Amino acid sequence: MPRRKIPSFSSLLAFESAARHLSFKQASIDLNITQAAISRQIKLLEIYLGVELFIRVHRAVKLTPEGYAFYLDISKSFDGIEASAAKIVSSSDSKSITIGVMSSFASLFLAPRIGHFTKMYPEISLYIVTLDTSPTPQDVELDMYIAMGACRDTGYESTRLFNETIYPVCSPEYLNNHGPISSIKELNDHQLLTTDDNHWKHLPYEPIDWKVWLKEYNITHKNNNGLCYSNYTIMINTALSGHGICLGWHHLVIDYINKGLLVRPVGEYKTTSRDHHLFIKKRTNDKNISLFKEWIIEESKLLLDEFRH
Repeated sequence: MPRRKIPSFSSLLAFESAARHLSFKQASIDLNITQAAISRQIKLLEIYLGVELFIRVHRAVKLTPEGYAFYLDISKSFDGIEASAAKIVSSSDSKSITIGVMSSFASLFLAPRIGHFTKMYPEISLYIVTLDTSPTPQDVELDMYIAMGACRDTGYESTRLFNETIYPVCSPEYLNNHGPISSIKELNDHQLLTTDDNHWKHLPYEPIDWKVWLKEYNITHKNNNGLCYSNYTIMINTALSGHGICLGWHHLVIDYINKGLLVRPVGEYKTTSRDHHLFIKKRTNDKNISLFKEWIIEESKLLLDEFRH
């Protein structure tokens, strides 16, 4: 049987939500992705179909005749899918999934996004185990965990999510008061926030601090007696309050950047080979774990797309 010739499901979801609300902004809230991501998905759909679906006017959008007709068909199809899925879900038992993650990942990456998953799958219970060290199956009985590096347990299989990308960030207030910063050499003249040895000593990889990051550009880090932290989330809160510049891990700070709460004072960044992976306990058919895996992979793709743009 030949493959169905249909647009990507992500594009269809973005279009249906934007058409239902007649708002790209509301669609972004509905799907818990950025407004720019909604625009890109709809643009891809318009290119695929060869027609414009929306008329873009000042602070609003309207459906074209082709867009309205397409929305009616898509809406009926989605209603059918939703009803069929609800019927299947209601006949299956709910199951709790135990996920191990570092506390910074839980608070800065998962927390802003997990509501999207629970809205899609309210029947699935999640138990999120937060740790100050990189999670391993030995910490607690985990169905899955998210960590950097290779799998350290043969009982788990690995799926790559995204790479480690690091760049300086600060609040707009700090940059207004102490900027602009024309080159990374000038960073040494500013209040640099950093994590201390305690933050890294229980982690199975080498630390990346200002000394390591600046060395990539042949710049020696000057010890300016800056503020030092053992907790990454508290350091980010200090940067948000306008008290200095810190190194931002892209997956942990992108939401603050999109909201305008943090900015990148310079354009340089460092990407390492320490990719983040999702590790899943090897088992037979577990629908709920498969659904979470698909969701986190899609969230990771959006993360990479946001960095490219």
